Amino acid sequence: MKRIPWDRNSILLRLTLFMTVLLFGQSVLLIGALAAGGLLSRTREDAFASLTQKVITPRNYLQSEMTSRWSSLYPYADQFAEMLPPLAAAAQGDAEREERFLTGAMPLLVGMLRATTASGAFIILDNAGAPDHSSLYLRDYDPTLNDDDNLDLYLVAGPSAVSTDWRIPLDKIWKSRMPRAQTDQPFYNKPMTQAQQGVDPALLGYWSPPFRLTPPDIPIITFTTPLPDADGVIRGVMGVEISLYYLQRALPAVGYRAPSDPSFLLGFRPSRDEAVRPILASNAALNHFVQSGAPLPDDSSDTPSLLTDAVTGEPYYASAQSLELYAPNTPFAEEEWSLIGLVPRDNLLEFTLALQRILLWSFLASLALGMACGFAGSYHVTRPIVDLARRVRANRPGSAASLGKTGLREIDELAGAIKEANRRLLDSTVKMSAIIEMVDVPIGAFEYREDDPRVFATDGLWRILSLNEQEAEELYRDKDLFVRRLGILMSRPEPEEEYVYKIQDAPVKWVRINMASAGGATLGVVMDVSAEIHEKKKIRFDRDFDSLTRLYNREAFRRRVIAALENGLSGVCALAMLDLDYLKPLNDNFGHAWGDIYIRTTAALLNEFCPGHCIAGRRSGDEFMLFLHGFTSRADVREAMDSFYLKLNRHSLSLPDGTRRAIAISAGIAWIESADVAYDELLQCADFTLYKAKKTAKGGYCISDEDDGERARPMEADA
Repeated sequence: MKRIPWDRNSILLRLTLFMTVLLFGQSVLLIGALAAGGLLSRTREDAFASLTQKVITPRNYLQSEMTSRWSSLYPYADQFAEMLPPLAAAAQGDAEREERFLTGAMPLLVGMLRATTASGAFIILDNAGAPDHSSLYLRDYDPTLNDDDNLDLYLVAGPSAVSTDWRIPLDKIWKSRMPRAQTDQPFYNKPMTQAQQGVDPALLGYWSPPFRLTPPDIPIITFTTPLPDADGVIRGVMGVEISLYYLQRALPAVGYRAPSDPSFLLGFRPSRDEAVRPILASNAALNHFVQSGAPLPDDSSDTPSLLTDAVTGEPYYASAQSLELYAPNTPFAEEEWSLIGLVPRDNLLEFTLALQRILLWSFLASLALGMACGFAGSYHVTRPIVDLARRVRANRPGSAASLGKTGLREIDELAGAIKEANRRLLDSTVKMSAIIEMVDVPIGAFEYREDDPRVFATDGLWRILSLNEQEAEELYRDKDLFVRRLGILMSRPEPEEEYVYKIQDAPVKWVRINMASAGGATLGVVMDVSAEIHEKKKIRFDRDFDSLTRLYNREAFRRRVIAALENGLSGVCALAMLDLDYLKPLNDNFGHAWGDIYIRTTAALLNEFCPGHCIAGRRSGDEFMLFLHGFTSRADVREAMDSFYLKLNRHSLSLPDGTRRAIAISAGIAWIESADVAYDELLQCADFTLYKAKKTAKGGYCISDEDDGERARPMEADA
């Protein structure tokens, strides 16, 4: 299959786009209908509702465990109250009676531990003023396995006699009495403080956030309630502990096997004004949430919230359901426990995303099908047109077009019209070239286009550009090569002329090149203007230079000096006015021809004065001017003048009478202090200094700011 170039105006592209847009519109209508019907949003809402329900079920289970089983302590509180010794006996420090109470409470505490299926149970007496508490604290590291002989229990705190009598081992953190450092925590302080303020103990059951009794101990949460005696006096607290390991087993571990099932975090916040912080994860994959303590969503929203895992960067949807552990308006109702279910976003919305992918791929497939069908149909229509265009472009410039038949009537008619237009254009080009040659105008033209590698040119262009015919043919075949050569020719623009370039030195040749670009084509006209430039240069020379001396005339010198001053002073600058001595006697004795020789010889010496640092001009018959610039110091100027006068002394003229006459010239020099000084003012100053030199140092020079008279020895005139 031949390659057909793409262009936004081509039939191929337009037909392909038409088919693509048609199928695109159909796809958009289909997807729009599905979207308007709420299919995608419904699948999303169903996924959110499913997640919420999957969190509510374990929330209800955990809430039931915490409120109905683990915290069922009140039947035992009355029995403990009856067993407590009177407060008076405790106040008298009857430790023996307290120990008997704790020993006697052991069966009841074991029964409470077994009934609640907690991982620990305890009684802690207040013992106000004492450094520690009388206490009885039992722990079962695995409440799911019960031993009839209670061999699975450990004594965390309590009299050692209990361990002996019940054959219960002591825990690694065992103390006979619980230090106040261990009870100085919310699990003990909060219910005790509220109870001592007269709040009904029945309202003071308190679930503590995770803590450790001692740093080496396991993390636990506790449910504690004040323990009153038979007289209603608060004597301490009683409660159960739930180890975090045991609590974690109460949470669903990794969902229910389906990818969209949630994993769980248990969250806690001390008040509604604070953020929910994770305290326990259902599996190790979420432990970093607990370790980072990042805030979690609460149950204020009916729909799951989107959060990003700070460690992995994975997005999760989280549904939070609060646990109702406290009755409204009770002392601890502000503290909130929440169960948060988390599912990776892609897992939760798996069906929605799959549906979106199906719709997207269907949409892309329809576009691809539209483009393929459009291209195939368009190709068969446009291929003959493209082949015709290739034959037209391949036709050799200056020859009649041979296009052939395409087999399509409309296109063949177009080809015939192109052939006729080409014939007429060729005739016009030949006639135009003939007319140019007939009028003998040295002019040529060329044209090149961005989309064509060739250059079209008139017959005489190669002569004007000083090319040979073979070289011209190579340039006309390669547009890039022609443009590079044209750039070389245009690299030497002629000063003071517009679009004029010097393309040859021997003989000197100038051409004017005018170019214009439009519509991707560049048209150029080249004219040989050598005669015109020669004439202009002659006119400029006659205007600016003295015909006798070839130095700048008065006006040209003035323009050059003013232009130099406008560009700023370059080093030390000065203006010198010079007057040729003894010209009149020479004219009188030997004629004006010898006077002209005297003037020309002097002008030649002035023209050689400090090349690059001097502009020389003739003011009038025997008066000259020098603009000295670029010297590093005034001393250098004086040294240059001294050297010039020494050269004058060594140069002499052989006169017709056989004598020799040295060239004598007087000069006045005016320093140029500022570029802003007026030219006429400089001229007047130099003229005045020249007058001074003529009077005091004829044949030498004087300087405007010096009073020592002559700077060079005046020359004596020869007889």
